[in-house]
Amino acid sequence: MLPDDYDLPPYDGPTVEFVIHYDPSEEETALLLARRLFAELDQRIGALSLVPEEGHDFDVWLEGNLVHSSSSEGCEPSAQALARLAVKALS
Repeated sequence: MLPDDYDLPPYDGPTVEFVIHYDPSEEETALLLARRLFAELDQRIGALSLVPEEGHDFDVWLEGNLVHSSSSEGCEPSAQALARLAVKALS
């Protein structure tokens, strides 16, 4: 336990799993997305995997379902939009 975690109640609620595929040249963007997702969802994220793949666009999977593909949507994923989808999946 970290020293600043002593007064936080343990979380035992439902969680979601994210998998983010990205080109290694976009690693900073992938890490930023991961940080933003954790900022939005905190302990409601049970697992988040970053999968670098050469020549791959951003694909984000939530609970095994593709929820964002940069090649299809023409833009990078939004952490807030992904967080809203995760909250829906949790309810």
